[in-house]
Amino acid sequence: MQNVQNAINDKAAYPLTGLAVAPDLVGISLATTVEFKTGTSVEEKNLALEAAAAAAENYINNLAVGETLVVNEIADRIRNADPKILDLGVNEILYWRQWAAKSLVLKSHPDCQ
Repeated sequence: MQNVQNAINDKAAYPLTGLAVAPDLVGISLATTVEFKTGTSVEEKNLALEAAAAAAENYINNLAVGETLVVNEIADRIRNADPKILDLGVNEILYWRQWAAKSLVLKSHPDCQ
């Protein structure tokens, strides 16, 4: 962080100044129910659940800082992770944010209340 601040200080022309701050850290917890097509074996369900979790994580982990998290996009990624997945329900989405002052806020997404 200090290197970034030094670069700003070196490039900012008087009387301009800048302050380097760390981006917000946002954590997400998601709980879903998954319905499978008839005839899906336990092994196929387990593989589908692993693929669904990986698809959701991939979407969330590749969001840019400040980019909007789209709940329907997560649902689409989970549903399309395996052809054995028929439907899903979102039971709970929790997110928390940590600011530079180290405060912590925990909220439930309004669609899940």
